This record gives sequence, structure tokens and C-alpha cells, in this order.
Amino acid sequence: MTGIEIPLSDELVDAIATRVLARLDQGGSHDDEDPWMGVPASAAYLDCGKRRIYDLVAQGRLPRQKEGDRLVFRRSQLDALVAEEPLT
Repeated sequence: MTGIEIPLSDELVDAIATRVLARLDQGGSHDDEDPWMGVPASAAYLDCGKRRIYDLVAQGRLPRQKEGDRLVFRRSQLDALVAEEPLT
């Protein structure tokens, strides 16, 4: 016997994968509702380069907080930015 098998629905597997990715993006934080994301995670989330994140901050289009020397953003702020206008 190699182990215990537990059948899981595709929906449950997707839900677990989504939560794991969110926690990895947060650097270990457990704030599932609206996680803080650093520049690399924010760029990955928006499918753009890190330079684009810095440009959006400089243009005043993306609100940010500082955590030490790091810029951090709420995922909801990234979602709002994309909903308002395309990232050009």
C-alpha cells in the first residue's frame, strides 16, 4: 500500500490551488480577502513587468504603502486599476 487516496472534485482542487497561490504571493500572510502584494507579485498578478508597476506608482495611478523599503499594494487596488482603464 502506497498511501491513502481521497477523491477530490475539480472544484475543490481549484479552490485549494487558488488559496495556495494567494498565500505564496503574500509572502506567508494569511489575509485571504485582500492580501498585500509586493512589486514582483503585483507584476505577476497583472502580467506585466516590475518597471510597469513603478511607472503606475509614479503616475499616481496605483496607490501604495511602504513596508520598510518595500512597496506593497492591496490586491483590490490592482483589480480596481484594471477595472478603471486598460494598462497602456
